[in-house]
Amino acid sequence: MHNTPGLRVVRNGIGIEQLFSVDISGLLGLWSLTVAQPASCDSRAMDIDTDDARLVLLVLSLVDRTLLLGWREPSGEQVDVAEVALSGWRLGEPTLAAGLASDRRHVVQATSSAIVLIDSVGWTVQAEWVPGEIGMSAISAVSVSGDQVAAAIDGRTIVYLEVRQGALACVGHRQLDNVVSCIDVHSWHGVAGPATHVAVGMWSVNDVCLLALPDLVTAAPALSLRMSQGLALPASAINLASTGQDSLPRSVLMCTLGNTPYLLAGLGDGRLHQFALSVDADGVSVREHKSIALGSGPLGLTPFVNHGSLNVFASSDHSAVLFADKHQTAH
Repeated sequence: MHNTPGLRVVRNGIGIEQLFSVDISGLLGLWSLTVAQPASCDSRAMDIDTDDARLVLLVLSLVDRTLLLGWREPSGEQVDVAEVALSGWRLGEPTLAAGLASDRRHVVQATSSAIVLIDSVGWTVQAEWVPGEIGMSAISAVSVSGDQVAAAIDGRTIVYLEVRQGALACVGHRQLDNVVSCIDVHSWHGVAGPATHVAVGMWSVNDVCLLALPDLVTAAPALSLRMSQGLALPASAINLASTGQDSLPRSVLMCTLGNTPYLLAGLGDGRLHQFALSVDADGVSVREHKSIALGSGPLGLTPFVNHGSLNVFASSDHSAVLFADKHQTAH
């Protein structure tokens, strides 16, 4: 996103090709979902060709609502984008996160008031979870990865949910001492296995902590993930990865680039902290820690797959793509 509000959609390959551009005001976030639908699915709400079974949805979170744009893939050279009015979605409020369940048929949408599971066949709500179920009021941050959902409730409480047979199951929750700024539940194993930890960034301290799933348990005292200490961390522990910067973490991501698991933290000043990790049954340890400046504004981290390899789109006032290159990351 540039200084002029707008939405630009690109394909990543040898070069970056702009597919279309739309002027958008008040854009807070966006998610791209490719939904596997039967060709016979009712798409009368969409003024687009329905012959192909792959529907691409762009979920745009605006200041006071959610906007859906859609088209069919493969689209050829011309992308015909249309605004989509689909039932099941909470379009009257901003979206905090959206993602596909592992069956690629169900969609998870999270807003400040609820987390909903939507069936793309008929676009009906299959399940709903609200903070009131644990005596709280508002969702403040969410991460969705396949059938796993992690959310911060009322700032300090972490909730872990799983999609199970068309339902949302609350597996565990716990309260932290500090207010959460960002959260991630992506897996170091990619599609080969579920996430084993939740990564959480904190507003009041320059730290990122790891909570072990499914119980969100911790060990006391907390152990630092500083490279110089080289500490091995129990799989059941919360452990602090100090960013050591004046700016606070705005995004956090667990991913594997090449064959190396990473914990990435994007700060409000545009700096990226990379923690190269060793992850096994005995715990987590830091192999290498470095920091690079990618911009001067808040840095967002979004994983995507390009030609079978995982990459990370780092978005700020100057954006970059992170990828594995000869056993290290490059951009």
